Amino acid sequence: MPVVFTSALFDNDMVYDYDKAASRTPQVYLDCQAMLQCGKLNVVWDYPTELYDSSYIDEMFECFTEFILGGEKMLEKAFPKKRKN
Repeated sequence: MPVVFTSALFDNDMVYDYDKAASRTPQVYLDCQAMLQCGKLNVVWDYPTELYDSSYIDEMFECFTEFILGGEKMLEKAFPKKRKN
């Protein structure tokens, strides 16, 4: 299954246009787009709707985002931010 990871992991105040960012490569089954906007991580999946049942994609995306959130919590624990006095 061909998968593409599209990264825009540089923080800026740009508004990301999801419609223009849709994958245009016919052989790609899943395009995982990750971008930072105003300090927040946004993840979007673009995929051919005829290949997947929407409930299957929803379940996979939920698992993927839970995995990302778990990693973020591990990093916060390993590298706590220093408090300013």
